[in-house]
Amino acid sequence: MLQLPADTLAEFSPGQYLSLHIEGMEPAFFSIANLPGSRELELHIDAPPGRDAATRIFSCLRQNPVVEVSMPYGKACLSALYDNIGAGGSLENTSIILIAAGTGFAQIKSIARFLFQASDKPASIHLFWGGKTADDLYSLSEPRRWQDEVSNFHFHQVTTDGSAADTEPQQHHHQLVSKVTAQPIDFTSAIVFASGSPDLVYSVLDSLLAIGLKEDCFYSDVLEYAPRN
Repeated sequence: MLQLPADTLAEFSPGQYLSLHIEGMEPAFFSIANLPGSRELELHIDAPPGRDAATRIFSCLRQNPVVEVSMPYGKACLSALYDNIGAGGSLENTSIILIAAGTGFAQIKSIARFLFQASDKPASIHLFWGGKTADDLYSLSEPRRWQDEVSNFHFHQVTTDGSAADTEPQQHHHQLVSKVTAQPIDFTSAIVFASGSPDLVYSVLDSLLAIGLKEDCFYSDVLEYAPRN
């Protein structure tokens, strides 16, 4: 958790991300997991053994009291959604589908929490959170609590059995996509936010376009930083 200087509140749209500037490293980008309007910036950083860059970032944040941050970035956010539906539009007949793999949950968490308290509530909110193993879903208590507290929220947990074959990226992606497309959701009127690797995001996009999703109703940072030709 980072904290902005006194009298400075975070201004961003839920779903956007920031850049950390650490000496000797390329800028590191992380989704902002909390809501705007506070001094705090919640980041989800996966730093397992062997992932040197992430480990160095995590160590720097723990050891240094001050870090340079640039923000906000990203078009896969709620302000873009509200711009698209227009001033007179409404989400009351719309299903919002939130799809995350691993730490992609950070972006989705900010979006979900804002929607829970918005006056224009969607008909339903579905969160699909996938990981190769259960350990990848590092904050399960949060979506489970939301499911108990928010009447229109539905949580779908997707993990493999941990076998070598099932933890291969393509198999993991297939299981998450299959879970999404198997739900009785009218994707012709749905809005989707997806946060994960380019392979996962484009697999989700192609599968949902095939069952009626409108392409301009699909939001992901991948479309900006890894566009397809």
